[in-house]
Amino acid sequence: MNEMIHKYPRSLRWIHAGLAVFGIAAYLTGELAEEAEHGLTAGYWLHAYLGLTLAVFLFGRIGYGLLARDWSVARWWNGKSRLISAIVEDIQGLLCLRLPDRPDHNGLAGAVQLFGLLVFLWMSLTGGILFYTGGPEVSGFAHAVGEAHEVGESLIPLFLILHIGAVILHTLAGHAILRRMNPFNKQITTD
Repeated sequence: MNEMIHKYPRSLRWIHAGLAVFGIAAYLTGELAEEAEHGLTAGYWLHAYLGLTLAVFLFGRIGYGLLARDWSVARWWNGKSRLISAIVEDIQGLLCLRLPDRPDHNGLAGAVQLFGLLVFLWMSLTGGILFYTGGPEVSGFAHAVGEAHEVGESLIPLFLILHIGAVILHTLAGHAILRRMNPFNKQITTD
């Protein structure tokens, strides 16, 4: 199998690390925010500020893709039909115990990455609305936004299973994904 070659700039690796750390931390503190229905607690504020920090990293990633076209999410596929056929081909390969071999997050990898970015964007937007409107118990609109926020909350574990599972599989196959995404790694490796 050809090793997928990625040269991730250090700034992009830091953005990825921020998305991972603050995304998981905000997810894990979500229950603390739900306990705050009868008043704002320290758990609410912890969750809120972790989520707002996640939003900064998320919009940093989106901005990075807009300013540095080489890292645009749109590069992950070339048209809807080619994307779908690449995803189907990647899933068929997985069923035959072959890892997808595509550069730059094309095919299934791109779909999983896009799914994660969209889930975190959904959580950032709905969480931001809740934060700035005073919470779901204030109005009917905010309550509906709170319900929408909880829908996104149920999608985060799915994304994490897909993403972390792929990283584990690629690492076991000898691909240096973890080393290439490590923001402390001064050398951008291409193995």
